[in-house]
This record gives sequence, C-alpha cells and structure tokens, in this order.
Amino acid sequence: INLEWLLLYYNSLTGSIPSELGLLTNLERFDLYYNSLTGSIPSELGLLTNLEDLDLDDNSLTGSIPSEMGLLTNLERLYLDDNSLTGSIPSDIGLLTNLEVLWLDGNSLTGTLPDEVCALRDDIGGNLRDLRVDCDGEVTCSCCNYCY
Repeated sequence: INLEWLLLYYNSLTGSIPSELGLLTNLERFDLYYNSLTGSIPSELGLLTNLEDLDLDDNSLTGSIPSEMGLLTNLERLYLDDNSLTGSIPSDIGLLTNLEVLWLDGNSLTGTLPDEVCALRDDIGGNLRDLRVDCDGEVTCSCCNYCY
C-alpha cells in the first residue's frame, strides 16, 4: 500500500490503535487526534520510518511512550499531549534529530527529561523549537519551552 497520509482526526473513534498500522511503511503523516482512543501506543509504529508527522493528542492513551519511537528518524512533529501516558520519557527520543515539535504535556509522565532530548534544541544546534512537558512537579526539565 502506497498510502502516505492517514488523517482520522475528529472522528469519535474508540478502541485501541491497531498494531497492524505499522505495516503502512510509506506513511508520512498519521493523525488520530481528538478521538476517544484507549490502550497503549503500539511499538509497531516504530516501523513507520518515513513518518514526518505523528499526532495522537487528545485521546485517552495509556502506558508508556515506546522506545521504538526513536526509530522514526524522519519525524519532525510528535504530538502525544493530553492523553494518560505514564512512565519516563525514553532517551531514544533523542535520536530524532529532525524533530522540530515535541508536545508531551497533559499526561502523567514522570522523571527527568533526558539530556539526549534537550540536545535536540534549536538554540544549541538541533531542530527542536517547540518542547512542551508537564514540568511543574511531574517531569524535571531544564530545557523546555513551555512548562504546564
């Protein structure tokens, strides 16, 4: 399948994200925001290596951010905000050297934002210009643009 864009936002979708979507390896843009999706983010999404934009915000996703997200080396925009994600932010996100936007706020993430992610900031030579995290007590972040 040569599908490059899959835009299913604002559709009142329920249930979990099927792991089989990882077979759509030509996807460049995948938007599922503003639905009622539950369950965890499938690690198989890490197979979508052509992906430039992944937008899963404003659902009810749970579990941790899969370390396989670090395989999405063409990713420019990652929106995981306003879900119910838990755990720490994987250092593998620091492998996303093309990343320009990373929104993780509105979750229950904990720990310290990895130095590898901070190293992506555009003011120190990377491309990351917009970094949003819940750093008012839940996540320690020394390099975030916006703390919520």
